[in-house]
Amino acid sequence: MKIKNADLFRLQAGLRGVADLRGVKFAYACTKNLRRVAALCDDMRAGLKPTPAFAAYEKARMALAKKHATKDENGETIAETVGAETRYQIAFPLLFEAELDSLTAEHAGAVAAHADAVAEFEALLLESSDVDIYTIAIELVPDDISAGQLEMIWEMIAE
Repeated sequence: MKIKNADLFRLQAGLRGVADLRGVKFAYACTKNLRRVAALCDDMRAGLKPTPAFAAYEKARMALAKKHATKDENGETIAETVGAETRYQIAFPLLFEAELDSLTAEHAGAVAAHADAVAEFEALLLESSDVDIYTIAIELVPDDISAGQLEMIWEMIAE
């Protein structure tokens, strides 16, 4: 089956989201498909792995953000964690931006290479892959699946 690479990531999330639903044949189909799809998604993500030079830039960028972060009454930086990302509240944005521009210029090659890798990944998401999706009859789908969950795994439902 031809499927857009971006949809592979949706399917992977959907398969993980229905992992606790009951039914041996349903679980078998989900597990089999998750292994296939996860391998493809991992291969695509591999190109996004930061180079050591870009990792050094990111470490320096985060240290700079922490240095310029607003501090609370205890002297602790004020930060918000969103997913795996820490976002600092910057006390003096113009000063921070000037130092960040200098740091970015210092690491321009690594930053440009990473931006190129991100652009290639985004282009790859628009392409399609030929994937052998194991399908099951709708009758084997558990009754307690939600419409949203079903939509996420639709490619594995035989019509």
